[in-house]
Amino acid sequence: TFGFMTMYKVGDWFGDNILEQGKIKFIPVSAVRKVEGWFRKYGYWIIVLNRFLSGTRAVVSFFAGLSNLNFPRTTILCALSALTWNAILVGTGFAVGKNWERIGFYLSTYSQIVTGLLILGVLAWLARFYFKSENRAEKKENHG
Repeated sequence: TFGFMTMYKVGDWFGDNILEQGKIKFIPVSAVRKVEGWFRKYGYWIIVLNRFLSGTRAVVSFFAGLSNLNFPRTTILCALSALTWNAILVGTGFAVGKNWERIGFYLSTYSQIVTGLLILGVLAWLARFYFKSENRAEKKENHG
């Protein structure tokens, strides 16, 4: 919650300045303004759901501050969201804890399968690239 609210304050205090100076070059200001509108409309729901959306916490908290969402309300919702998320993690850990060896086996098997598929994908891509370049070289020789 403290980290979330820190980024909230960064968005609140410096957000407009950061955007107006073009410090975030890969995001157009018009898109930021559109997101800001969504935050004004759905912001508190986004705060609650944010904990469950991987990789969004810093961005959501920044835009919450930029959108001037109510600080105490945002803090409470953020804390409740974090509390719920952590309760789910702890509860799952408690339920799974006695079966950690079995789950470790399944995770290991899954990891091996995914790694094998990734290796096959890379090999297929390399083979395709190699044969395309061979075909181009043959066409140059025949036409050259």
